[in-house]
Amino acid sequence: MKSSIFLLLVLLTAPEVSASFLPPQDRKLATKTAVDSNFMCNQEMMLSYGLQGNTKPVNTPHKYCPGVTSNCCTLQDADTSMYLWTTDSKQRVERFYEVYLYMLKYLLGYSQEIGLLAKDYSTSNNSKCKSAANDFLSMNLNPKLTSIIYGSFADSVVALGNMRKGFYCVLCDAATQQSLKDFWSITNMFYNDRVYFSKEFCQTLVDKTIQSSYFAVTYIKRFADDTATLLSCKTGGSSSLQFEVSFFRKQQVKNCFFFRTKYFFFFCENYCERFDLVKPSDLLDNDISELKKFFTAIRDNKDRAFYNPSNNILMAGSYEERFVTEHLDYVTNTKVFFPAASSHQVDLAKFTTDVVYNGGMDPWKSVEASTYEMVIAGAGRWAVGMLASLAALLLLK
Repeated sequence: MKSSIFLLLVLLTAPEVSASFLPPQDRKLATKTAVDSNFMCNQEMMLSYGLQGNTKPVNTPHKYCPGVTSNCCTLQDADTSMYLWTTDSKQRVERFYEVYLYMLKYLLGYSQEIGLLAKDYSTSNNSKCKSAANDFLSMNLNPKLTSIIYGSFADSVVALGNMRKGFYCVLCDAATQQSLKDFWSITNMFYNDRVYFSKEFCQTLVDKTIQSSYFAVTYIKRFADDTATLLSCKTGGSSSLQFEVSFFRKQQVKNCFFFRTKYFFFFCENYCERFDLVKPSDLLDNDISELKKFFTAIRDNKDRAFYNPSNNILMAGSYEERFVTEHLDYVTNTKVFFPAASSHQVDLAKFTTDVVYNGGMDPWKSVEASTYEMVIAGAGRWAVGMLASLAALLLLK
């Protein structure tokens, strides 16, 4: 106890002291005191992403980021960031999320046709077909529930998309720069190259995404696995496709989903640490490769397997299928939304993410009301609801 107090006193008088010198229970507190009130701009990092930057932040408002209060970017930097966004990063982000949502829409929209298959095989002599059929039917995927599940993914994508389009706001904000600790490598061999997020950021991230993450590891997992089995039963194939979800990921999501109101930080900290600032998160928005397998399976077998191959309650036509087919390879190869320059000194894609009890950054504040234009097709919920209601009315007739 005495040693902890002594080390904390040392920390208070020497803000740049390494967090690794603290006992494990105190390390989370270290980042708060590491932030100097006299902010300096990290020009090395800004140069790596095509910006020049100021030496020290100015009070001049950012042209496209009203949430930035300590501006490290020049007026030219702001225009440069808009050019970089509109000519490069915007397409990567929009295409990624559009293909992601369209594949979910394609898969979930066939719930009625897959339900008919499930009824056919619910009394099958083939135990595998019977088991998949009854499991699918037990999910009770009526049009309303299907719409709710898809809508939760659309909401998450809108939130994550808003964060992505505000990346240059985060880069220009001196307050957030202090939590991008590439310069700690000088004093701390263990804690260099880290992005430190605040508890407030984590709470907002959970509020905006945890429901869709829960649906991904439960309903989408079961939906996809059962669908692959039923398609094989119908077509005589020998497919063994599975929607791969690790046990650790499933438990992370479930624990945060069920216990966030009572034990938030204990159960949700690791969930938030899986978010990445510059590239798709393996937890939150990187099921592209898994969804691809089932999109392809349905696309290639729906004419033989379904009673009505055009009966997709979430799509009005075949546009989504064509769009995904055209852009799937491009999106699959999208590993980083915001790559550092080839001559970079700082590459945020290689940073580790951490969430701290005190201190850390809340980039939601920096990106709020940013005016970098972005439109993600498929992210609107109203059309989904209309289609689901129409499908429900048709089923009642």
